[in-house]
Amino acid sequence: MMKIAWTIQAQRRVIEILEYSQQEFGNKATDRLARTIEQKTLQLINNPFRGTVELILAKEKKISCRYLLVNPYKIIYYVDEKEESIYIVTLFHTHQHPSKLDKEVEL
Repeated sequence: MMKIAWTIQAQRRVIEILEYSQQEFGNKATDRLARTIEQKTLQLINNPFRGTVELILAKEKKISCRYLLVNPYKIIYYVDEKEESIYIVTLFHTHQHPSKLDKEVEL
């Protein structure tokens, strides 16, 4: 059975996102966003390859990254079958320029 691990970078990003959501949209919206991120991430345990291949990273990185969309964010992750682990790398706001994603993800 796969396990999920969040990188330090991903942990920081989700905290930043939830803090921003709290300030701008309040408790209810932030709770909904946090639940959605958690639910989408946990769904990967049963189907780790369900996410879309992240083409922006495909050419530059040695590891194939995928993403799940939690609008307006992409949950960027990769699967290590040998370790039976799913690594959440970062959350990326889709309104940013795509070139920023390559700079943000260090593998």
